[in-house]
Amino acid sequence: MLSCDAIIIDTGRLTAAVAHGPSLHDENTYYVIRRYDSLAQREQMEDTYYASDDWRKGPRKAIMALIESYTDIVFKLDEVTVQGLRQQ
Repeated sequence: MLSCDAIIIDTGRLTAAVAHGPSLHDENTYYVIRRYDSLAQREQMEDTYYASDDWRKGPRKAIMALIESYTDIVFKLDEVTVQGLRQQ
């Protein structure tokens, strides 16, 4: 079985993960917070990674089997807040 850390290590190639871990409300729910410089960078990096053999021939099937649902949320945060999230 894949761990949350294994997923972060793999998808971390998209960009640096700021924070990740289990949700406080449900031990079977996890979150990943990533940082991008712009929405365009986010789209380009995700499109490139998810179209790659690294993803398609790598952990895709195992990771997708673990996901029942997901939600994307986009925030604009200052660097102080990003650094604070990294320390949690």
